Amino acid sequence: MTGQLFFPDSLSEQIFATVAPYNDRPGKRDTSNASDGIARQAGPQSQAALREVEDAYQALMIVAKKPG
Repeated sequence: MTGQLFFPDSLSEQIFATVAPYNDRPGKRDTSNASDGIARQAGPQSQAALREVEDAYQALMIVAKKPG
């Protein structure tokens, strides 16, 4: 299986502004979930359910498969 999950734009903006090496990049973040065709097609349910722990985030991803 290959899949993707997406982080809320607010978290992505915070990371790009404050966390190296992302904040070392020239220019601003150029792709939001709304402008990402894959994220749009996947829909809002593909956004990660996040929990902040110490110096990290935990993401919950539930994978379901149809029988057959």
